[in-house]
Amino acid sequence: MISGMKRNSILAVATLATLLISLSPGMYGAPQTAEAQRAAQVRAAKVRAEQAHARELLGADWENWTAADCDLILTRSNWVMPSGMQGTITGGLLIELRSALPIREALLRQLQIKKHYDTMDAQQKLAFDKDNPPEIAESESDPILLYVERDAAYSGRHGNAESVDSPQQAALELSDGTLVMPIRTEALGWIDGSKILYSFPRVINGKPVQTHDDQKLNLVFGAKLAAGERLLPLQDPRKFQINNAKLVDMRLLQRVWFLIDGLTYNGKVEY
Repeated sequence: MISGMKRNSILAVATLATLLISLSPGMYGAPQTAEAQRAAQVRAAKVRAEQAHARELLGADWENWTAADCDLILTRSNWVMPSGMQGTITGGLLIELRSALPIREALLRQLQIKKHYDTMDAQQKLAFDKDNPPEIAESESDPILLYVERDAAYSGRHGNAESVDSPQQAALELSDGTLVMPIRTEALGWIDGSKILYSFPRVINGKPVQTHDDQKLNLVFGAKLAAGERLLPLQDPRKFQINNAKLVDMRLLQRVWFLIDGLTYNGKVEY
């Protein structure tokens, strides 16, 4: 049998390959030169090495992570779908379980580094910690946060915000096929790209939406979202339809999933 870690590695590589094809319709079906194939192999090897390093970092104290370490957690860990061909947090497409503890730790550590936390005196650190508590409390009632970032730079369209791939409606798909709508959809950015944060309930009618018996955390996507205020209108579950994009529309998302057995951190499943 294949171990959980190996299955997760296989999925990550397979997902990357799928994203590179589906998010690059201009290349789909086109014959590749030997040079292009070698370049693809080099990129794949680089991604595998980065994913392995991200797993190693999870065993270290997050307060010692470097800026580069944080980038790896935020782009190559098991709580993130690979970020397209750019391989950076602002390049292409990034799908991230932002409520997962290691992701939140990486974001906090990034802020610490940006604000030069390590060189602050005791009083300055106390003030920073008051606004950004290092002990990131968790509750069963906290929402599941899905972050999706699309960047025009991915397709060489930087500077043309109107041509950025549109954000979409999203839903959490339970194991019985039930679709759970977000309780909040927040636009974190619309300029030359889109950054959308979806909040899904973690508990419904006193029961968690995900159980230990579930093998995957499934997310499905629907129609395009129109740009507007920071908080977007709630989705109407009666009108939600899973996107069944044809080839010409393959830049639009349909489904993504995270294997539950790959989301364990410090002995707990994190999402």
